[in-house]
Amino acid sequence: MKNSKLIIIAATLIIWWQHVSLAQGFVNLDFESVIPPLVPSPGGFVPASNALPGWTAYLGGNPQTGVYYNSFALDAAAVILEDPASGFSIIQGSYSVYLQSATIGVPSGSSLSAGIGQTGMIPSDAMSVFFVAGFGVPQVTFAGQEIQVTALGASSGYTLYGGDVSMFANQTGELLFSVTRQGSTRQQVLLDNIYFSPSAVPEPSALSLLALGLLGLGWRQWGKVRT
Repeated sequence: MKNSKLIIIAATLIIWWQHVSLAQGFVNLDFESVIPPLVPSPGGFVPASNALPGWTAYLGGNPQTGVYYNSFALDAAAVILEDPASGFSIIQGSYSVYLQSATIGVPSGSSLSAGIGQTGMIPSDAMSVFFVAGFGVPQVTFAGQEIQVTALGASSGYTLYGGDVSMFANQTGELLFSVTRQGSTRQQVLLDNIYFSPSAVPEPSALSLLALGLLGLGWRQWGKVRT
């Protein structure tokens, strides 16, 4: 357990330390740019443009004007902005995004998938995209092409994933994170901390070797970036 925590901490620090500015082609990748106030409608929705600035919420591939806030859909597919008041252990900061597909019991013709997407240009020197997720693994695509992701380390129930985006460098398209029902199985994921990096996706074993050496140096840089 101790080693796995060092792996995810070290990997996250590496991503921040190496050219955090690579994310300039996209916005609100940590979901912290909420536009308040978020006052749910009687149906539990808040404007998607306020809850997730820069992102488009999708159900069944169709754009949505509203998303749930601190809620949970029993059967239907949903995009939900969660803060600590929801009871979820938020991954980082004040907000994380929860995607859930529909269950087997939804009416015929209902949306089975949920996702969020944002259109931007992958930086010319980006090699990888990283994110942290819990409960499951989203499908990740760029301009309709799937990005294969690798689990790099886990801590406190959440896992750091990385995927190769070098083939998309300097291209403009939609980066999409989604879940869809697999047979009778509902898919769900809590998502946060999306980053681009100029480094290739590292091997988990390599991260464990680097963890101790980079922890002190990276933590000091982490503090500078976040202030």
